[in-house]
Amino acid sequence: MTVELWIGQEFEKNHERRAIRQFWEQMKERFDQNDEPYLILVNYFMRSAQIDLTVLKRNAIIVIELKQETDPFIATQNGCWLTMSKRPVGNRHRNPYEQVQSYQTKWLHFLKENWRNFAEQPKVPPMTLEHIRTMVVISPRIHPHTNREALPDTADFQLVGLDELSEAIYQQTHSHWAFSKKELNILVENVLNLRRRYDLADVYKKPYSHFKESGYPPNFRQNDISMIKRIIKGKNNLLVLGISGSGKSNVMRYLVSNQAVQTPGRVYIYIDCNSLNREASKEVVEEAICCQIIKDLQAQDVGLMEFQPNQKLGREALRLFMQKIGPEPEHLVVVFDRSELLQQVLGESFFDYLRALRDINPRLTYIFSGRRLDLERFGELTDILWNEPYWIGALSFNQAMMALERHLGRLEITTLKAEEKDKLLQCVGYHPTLLKYACELYHANKINLDDLKAKIIEQLLTAPLIQRQCREIWQELETTAQDALRRLAQGETVAPSLVNTDLSLCGILKNSNQGKLRFTSPVFEKYVKQQGPPLSNPN
Repeated sequence: MTVELWIGQEFEKNHERRAIRQFWEQMKERFDQNDEPYLILVNYFMRSAQIDLTVLKRNAIIVIELKQETDPFIATQNGCWLTMSKRPVGNRHRNPYEQVQSYQTKWLHFLKENWRNFAEQPKVPPMTLEHIRTMVVISPRIHPHTNREALPDTADFQLVGLDELSEAIYQQTHSHWAFSKKELNILVENVLNLRRRYDLADVYKKPYSHFKESGYPPNFRQNDISMIKRIIKGKNNLLVLGISGSGKSNVMRYLVSNQAVQTPGRVYIYIDCNSLNREASKEVVEEAICCQIIKDLQAQDVGLMEFQPNQKLGREALRLFMQKIGPEPEHLVVVFDRSELLQQVLGESFFDYLRALRDINPRLTYIFSGRRLDLERFGELTDILWNEPYWIGALSFNQAMMALERHLGRLEITTLKAEEKDKLLQCVGYHPTLLKYACELYHANKINLDDLKAKIIEQLLTAPLIQRQCREIWQELETTAQDALRRLAQGETVAPSLVNTDLSLCGILKNSNQGKLRFTSPVFEKYVKQQGPPLSNPN
């Protein structure tokens, strides 16, 4: 297939679902036998903006805003788009043209920031806004009496009907771009973190069926999953912590989406706090959370209440919903992933509200996942949190080998011998994201497994992806922990009193067979050695 579908999140509105299904069928019929790749990106986030649709091909990036309208309207560069009966098309405060222009700017900044993470070219090429093409697409078609005379006549913007979109996609090209298929796939899967779907038939069966983790094997992070399920079985509320790249989100998404670990009578709700608008007001963020909880429960046939299409689904609506939820299911679990935003933006009053919901419906359980979460800032929820946070640490040997095989399979690497896999693992260690990046660097011929281990580690540390991940881990650590790790990396004996126990819990350190502390990742150990001498003399 040359037409590929990549899903960020499900569309909530039926007209959006119908539109994307129609477009998907158009594209498959027209281009599926074509040699050129067409990657369709559906409902994803970029820099806090939710973008309906984007098409990537070798010579074009086309960002699309979908609108449903059957009546004729007046489209202008500035001001609200209005039908003849003065009904707005889209947002009254920002018209569709302004929306796609803002997406165009976000894509430009995104490409400049991430170019080295997916492009094969050694240097970032010069880019301007006109290199990103934009479209406003009217579903199902544009009424022939629509007035578009006030729109700018530029090569980088089009107003088209859904019925003519595939032709417009074909016509859009720009000589600035010459992407390879490999670059496009790395950009979508590894940088944007979208999940490929092979058809739309099953995308909307379950709220989280589009998560890539829904297809992971039953023994993925088995110990972590088993422990988390055991804790929440008694309707306990839990903090799940981990350093950058440790796989917290993978574990959370696996828990809520994979049928192999689902428990009868238990329903999960998953909220990715990074997808919430950080620039919005507290009230808007709260309403978005309450709305998602209600709609995701309804999508799983939970709840007895009906809401009007334009009804505000905020705190009061969710409270009433929880009161009237009915006898089934036995257990509701709301997972807040990457939940630092909740403490930064919403504060204790929101956690007090969540505690009140729990009092209304004792079947409710919360899981808060994040890098650094302050227990004291959970307000009245603190009283009902599990005694200790659960840490997602380093992979075990078996889990690391499973992850290695999964990444090699994704990259279609079939020639790596068992001893070479073992050597790669010995150089990288058991940090999930560092292991993922190492496989991609091997695939890109950036490391040579015939070299000595020390040389391979040096090769790994020259890669921007590895450097960035190590830097993020390092910057999360307290000064005392950094000091202790410097000493350990330089071969000093570190007193247990100098080592924060979190360094072992989070998977940076482990005890050797001789009872000595050692790094779980040789490449991160090498990074620490490069950070300079310890900050102070040992006591």
